[in-house]
Amino acid sequence: MLNPLADFTIALFDLVEAEVKSARQGIVLLGVVLIIGCISGLMVLGALGLLMWAFYISLNKVMGQPGALSLCALTLLLIAGLSVWYARKIIR
Repeated sequence: MLNPLADFTIALFDLVEAEVKSARQGIVLLGVVLIIGCISGLMVLGALGLLMWAFYISLNKVMGQPGALSLCALTLLLIAGLSVWYARKIIR
């Protein structure tokens, strides 16, 4: 009676060990993906900032400072609104 119980316990611990190894690999992969995603997001945000800065400089010569700032702000609001709309569309 002791032998089947010992075999079951050993098999259970082997299963737990394999699951922990598998979960550890998944957690490491998730961490790497999150880091890459954050870095990519920051780069996109920086690029959008530089693009808006260039847009503002070009508009400032034509419209003046208040008009250029207003148009840049409206453009950013439009981009943000479209991004939220697209994200909600993907989720549903």
